[in-house]
Amino acid sequence: MKKNSAIPGPLELNLLADDILERCARERLGLKASMAALLPQAARALGASAAAVETLDEELKRETFHWRYEPGFRLEKTPGRPQRSFSRGLHWVTRSLDAGGRRAGTIAFGYRAEPETGGDYFARLNALCEALDDTLWSIQTAAVKQKLAEAVTRCLSRSVLRDAIDEAVAVLREEIPFRSLGLVYHNEDAADSSRLQYRIYRGARCVHDSEQRPHRALSRAISRMGATLLYPDQAVVRKLLGLRAGLSFMLSAQSAGGENLGKLVVEAKGGLSAFGRDLMRIFVNSVSQRLIDYNRERRHLAQFFPPEVISGLLSDPDYLRKYLSPRVKPIAILYTDINSFTKLCEKGLRRPDLIGEFVDQWSEGAVRLAWKHGGTFDKMVGDCVIAHFGPPFFSRTPAECALDA
Repeated sequence: MKKNSAIPGPLELNLLADDILERCARERLGLKASMAALLPQAARALGASAAAVETLDEELKRETFHWRYEPGFRLEKTPGRPQRSFSRGLHWVTRSLDAGGRRAGTIAFGYRAEPETGGDYFARLNALCEALDDTLWSIQTAAVKQKLAEAVTRCLSRSVLRDAIDEAVAVLREEIPFRSLGLVYHNEDAADSSRLQYRIYRGARCVHDSEQRPHRALSRAISRMGATLLYPDQAVVRKLLGLRAGLSFMLSAQSAGGENLGKLVVEAKGGLSAFGRDLMRIFVNSVSQRLIDYNRERRHLAQFFPPEVISGLLSDPDYLRKYLSPRVKPIAILYTDINSFTKLCEKGLRRPDLIGEFVDQWSEGAVRLAWKHGGTFDKMVGDCVIAHFGPPFFSRTPAECALDA
């Protein structure tokens, strides 16, 4: 039998859809207008009386676009493989739309009589869907990026940094099935602000961390090299973790003058696609912002507490309410100043710069002694250092601590 030349074959239908969608893209039309242009011609080419597409729109909201009649069932609930159904007086053929290996929506064509789906019907339907898949890819990638950014930010909002990072890494691995990931980052510490911490993952499981399960070789390298380990051209972290084929991403703070916050190294089977690298950058930017907030919090607490107390506070998600909120407790207050300070300034030091340097050295030593004996620095009044004993943990008798200091 001679083939009906009025019915386009798979290639012709694919080219027809491509031409329509490319014209819509050139004219900067939105998805709604693009579907309004495509669906009537696609339906006629397939001999259908109605057509509908369910997918995400530019605002990442699920929408159904239709021509003539809308199906009487929810397209997103239909199985991925081609299906037949009857609704609102029409016979419907549905098929899932895929973008980058993900389901991007569903397309449906309605017929007044049960359609002939033999021959090359599904080949033509597939050719049409392939053209539409490419258009939906950009919208779907935006949806994945937004969902990842929101999920990672939600995880990183946890008060305890290590728990926040662990949860964020688990979310990341749902999108990128990496084999190994290493994160080395600055920890703002009142005693040593150049100290680096790290967390190393196999899959989503943390197997080494700088505090409880150290990686010996990496810990030695940190002691030897310090912050130079984070230089962009430095490959030591990749080599030590056995990730020679891994990719490195720098954690930095644009709002903090480009401060180098850390380095992330990741290795995935087969490498990372351009889309995968975009997802990694979203993750890295989110972690960078969390480190900025965390280090800012440590710097604020370092005005009053020694490093070990700060670490104890930040390890408790509810530390603000439990330890730093107003409450009635007996404490000891120590006032200590320099004997004959006025006479010393007038007859000995005289110069303002020498007086300032002397007071700085004195106050630093006095605060260290207060911290050593469990005290908290409150403030300075002139040359007088005021310290509280008891807060925040009240683990020892306040008066005894003050007397020891």
